[in-house]
Amino acid sequence: MKVLVVEDDRVTRRILCRILEQRSYVVTQASSAEEAKGFYASEFFPLVILDLNLPGIYGLQFSRWVREQPNGDRTYILVGTAEGQNDKRVHTLNQILEAGSNDYIAKPYTPDFLHVRLTIAETQIKEIELRKKLEDDLKQERDFISAVFDTAAVLIVVMNLEQQIIHMNAAALLLTEIDLDAQPRFPDTFIAPEETARVNHLLEELKKSTQAVTFETFLFSTQGEKRYISWTAALTSSEEVNTTNIVCSGIDITARYEAEERLAFLASHDPLTQFYNRNYLPEAMSAFLKQAREKIPCALLSIDLDDFKIVNDSAGHAAGDRLLIGISNLLKESTRLEDVIVRFGGDEFIILLSGADVFQAQRIAERIRQRVDEFVFYDSSRRFSVSASIGLIMIDPDLTTEQIIARADAACYTAKSNGRNRTEIYTPDDASLRQMHTDANWKERIKEALLERWFELWFQPVMDLATNEIAYHETLIRLREPGSEIIMPTAFLPSAERFRIIPVIDRYVIKYAARYLSADPHLRLAINLSGQSMSDPELVGWVLQCFEAVPDANERVNFEITETAVVSNMHAAKGIIAKLGRMGFQFALDDFGSGFSSFQYLQELPIQYLKIAGNFIADLPAQPMNRSFVQAINEIA
Repeated sequence: MKVLVVEDDRVTRRILCRILEQRSYVVTQASSAEEAKGFYASEFFPLVILDLNLPGIYGLQFSRWVREQPNGDRTYILVGTAEGQNDKRVHTLNQILEAGSNDYIAKPYTPDFLHVRLTIAETQIKEIELRKKLEDDLKQERDFISAVFDTAAVLIVVMNLEQQIIHMNAAALLLTEIDLDAQPRFPDTFIAPEETARVNHLLEELKKSTQAVTFETFLFSTQGEKRYISWTAALTSSEEVNTTNIVCSGIDITARYEAEERLAFLASHDPLTQFYNRNYLPEAMSAFLKQAREKIPCALLSIDLDDFKIVNDSAGHAAGDRLLIGISNLLKESTRLEDVIVRFGGDEFIILLSGADVFQAQRIAERIRQRVDEFVFYDSSRRFSVSASIGLIMIDPDLTTEQIIARADAACYTAKSNGRNRTEIYTPDDASLRQMHTDANWKERIKEALLERWFELWFQPVMDLATNEIAYHETLIRLREPGSEIIMPTAFLPSAERFRIIPVIDRYVIKYAARYLSADPHLRLAINLSGQSMSDPELVGWVLQCFEAVPDANERVNFEITETAVVSNMHAAKGIIAKLGRMGFQFALDDFGSGFSSFQYLQELPIQYLKIAGNFIADLPAQPMNRSFVQAINEIA
């Protein structure tokens, strides 16, 4: 099918055309309405996807122009608009429909939403062609029209100028099952009561202008189903009997409306629990902050399920989903109608409590905690139980939404750190909460930095004292957020380790170090690995994937680990070192001598290098004891 895309933004136009071409559309592109006019005048396009705000001729002007062209009523016009969810958008959508466009699609375009709209458009285009054929044939072949009339999938209703129904086809009769002998009126039969005034006005205008009119409305079928219908009404005259009637053809667009309602629901709701999702949270928080400014006490609970990962890992995600549904029912039963529940993450929930002081909020939090603790979940013959760690904070109108959530999150993680299955109330003077708040802030900053590539790799040369040449470079990481100075790793790595996201940073370093190695065949690098990475069974696969295209990578890379990196899981660390060692990668034990058991690990780990702890080297000429240590370590090595 041929489609004309009218979009002045080059990036948006390219994305849109790519999606259309994936559906085997023949795409013609125009960056302005003036250019589009030239294309449309030379060939017919069943589908036009049109940007509302165009330079020069406005999108709605072009829509009206299309309708004025020969066969312009056969084109399905889909208008892209970026108006928000407000009265302005309603006004804009009314203008779009009044300008002759068939439908709209919200910008920015997303593949899933666009595919839904295109599927609907394809159906509509087919129905438009059928309807056009019916209207043309009515004038030319009465016998043919008579046969098609009762077999068409569209609704066809013929009425006189007083809107009394004279005849209708089988599809229309099936929907309403009315008695035609009673001469029912069209609006009373096919139009909802609240829409009759609007439709009456349109039909009166039709009699004056003789131009076909289109409108959408709904009705309830004889089975009680709510059906949405898109109608086109036109005048038809018979010279033989000197009468003029109104013919209305209707297309059932219920599927489109249901898809829109479903998409609108999913925009603000979680499909599994039916609670609000995190997209809705800013709107909800705005209302609760307003209450707080009006001196109505409100609280926020940050809830994280303990041991939920065990259920997912051992019983599968389907079982985890069933557990979440059970917990969701419990949360609903434990809260009030005026409270708002948000599924914030996989096993994280936020509950906004309206009109609740700190004592009431704590009682609700404890009720939830106890019920979750008593909740037992069965999957086949296995029995699972979880608990809830809860952070509570009173909503302060002087704080932002992000600050409130971050502090509640900090209280929640303090509850986890203090043994889980407990409620912690955020207080500004609590040192552990302040640390958790700092960590929570760093958690989000690190995630954003990884996504936006704000981390930089720096290379520190390591000199060979025998040759006075650079033996290799040690890979260091720095953070450079937009508009800020360089941030050293001591600021963010402790938080990353506490939140167990340091393996993601390690993978980031490995990935981009591989790119530098690939670009410079003479470069040799030492790369640090954290303790959490040394317990990661997927680490070896990631290393091989990143260095697959790097020539002699195993001879040019040396991994550095510390005593603390292996002490938590010696078995896993030895396995990783052995696997990578067999492939030619070498390992160094960093900060040697700083731990009491370093000599033990020296015996057990298959490493090639020792890096003596820096505190032994600093001011070495003035520290005779340190000189003895260094000499001993050297001899042992």
